[in-house]
Amino acid sequence: MFRFHCKLFKRMVYLLFDYGKKGAVFLTEEQILTILESLRNGTEKQVTIQKVDFLSFRTVLVKQDDFKHFSGIAKHGGDVIFEYLKEERS
Repeated sequence: MFRFHCKLFKRMVYLLFDYGKKGAVFLTEEQILTILESLRNGTEKQVTIQKVDFLSFRTVLVKQDDFKHFSGIAKHGGDVIFEYLKEERS
């Protein structure tokens, strides 16, 4: 997994690359938990989750005690931008 700061969108973007192999590489539960923790502690303000990783990301997200503190904004093409809110959403 590679992480880089996208200056255009001013947020962290997580990308997975599959070197020389056929097929996709998906986020693991451990990687998802790391991303969620970075949002919680303020290390990252926003993260972009790719369409192919959304279902696995959401499965882990809904199991979190502070699930209602996370806000996701769907973008054209299926990517979702997540951020952590100080107060629960309704």
